[in-house]
Amino acid sequence: MRIKAIVSYDGSEYKGWQRQPHGNSVQQAIEKGLAEFHKKEIIVVASGRTDAGVHALGQVIHFDTDLTITEEKWVRAMNRHTPRNIHFIKAEIVDDEFHSRFHTTGKTYEYRFSLEPFNVHRYKYCTYVEKKLDVDKMIEAADVFVGTHDFTSFCANTLIETPNQVRTVNEISFRKEGEEWVVTFSGDGFLRYMVRMLMATLMAIGEGRITKEDAKNWLEAKDKRVCRFNAPPNGLYLKEVRY
Repeated sequence: MRIKAIVSYDGSEYKGWQRQPHGNSVQQAIEKGLAEFHKKEIIVVASGRTDAGVHALGQVIHFDTDLTITEEKWVRAMNRHTPRNIHFIKAEIVDDEFHSRFHTTGKTYEYRFSLEPFNVHRYKYCTYVEKKLDVDKMIEAADVFVGTHDFTSFCANTLIETPNQVRTVNEISFRKEGEEWVVTFSGDGFLRYMVRMLMATLMAIGEGRITKEDAKNWLEAKDKRVCRFNAPPNGLYLKEVRY
């Protein structure tokens, strides 16, 4: 039987999603919890990896099990056997052919940053920017990245491992929540570091270090050497995975 689950986690204490030979990962923590009540190893597959320090509001995973319990009890069981910084929201029995990674049709990420004085209670969950940012310039420049483009210049995937680096970004929007800005990135899929590199580029435009035209030229260049920006991981959240 295959279980699909939606899970949220605080990534600040983990070395990322993926299992690590030396270091704590979200995947390891979940698999350890599942092994406790299965009495055997259970392999968990996620919709995609998140980097060290990145959080999730709606990561989707799947795993196979021979236990017969209700969907509601699955949530309670998993939350009893995982740390408090990992929380299962929903679990459902799905077809054995379902795959949390290969069947995705889109994802939404959020990036949080603040221009206010540093807050020791929020720095793990929001990027504090010391330099002056012109957010209006960032908003105006974001449309460069909306649409279907080759994002070779704005990701860390090599062309050998991922020959096709064309992706569609449906939305980049800004909203203010209290003292924090929340930037939403929604699209059919995102490459490694892509959201963080786009966010860092928009910040560089807001700081006046580069222009909107520079960003457009970098996008059209399809060149791994042009963009060296990468926003800190602590402001990034995987919000939703669509199927």
